[in-house]
Amino acid sequence: MRKVSVRFLEWFDSPRLVPKSKTYYQDGWRLLTTTILGTWLDAINNVVAERLSFTGSAANTNCALRTLRRLLHKAEEWKLIRRAPKIKLLPEKERSLVETGNLEKTGRAASRRGLRNSLGQLLAPAR
Repeated sequence: MRKVSVRFLEWFDSPRLVPKSKTYYQDGWRLLTTTILGTWLDAINNVVAERLSFTGSAANTNCALRTLRRLLHKAEEWKLIRRAPKIKLLPEKERSLVETGNLEKTGRAASRRGLRNSLGQLLAPAR
């Protein structure tokens, strides 16, 4: 695992990767280094991945698992393993915005002002 980890770190420092993806993989890598770094690459399968636990929410765990999945697919691409295992993610709770009465009033007032400004600009005579 250590050998492929050096190559993986070099890969995600490449300029082809989008900055948000780099940040995401760095977070996932930070989580993985505390749990799986000493494991043999070909010993990692879905059972091993299911046993991994991380602090925080399911989204935090899924970040680490997606990073592990990406690392294993890169290892397959580099012909270090025959086939990358299918790693299942945890179900995540959707985020929702709870509107309070005050927030709703503020939002309506802001949208009315925006509508008035937009209409004013559209209806103003061309200069």
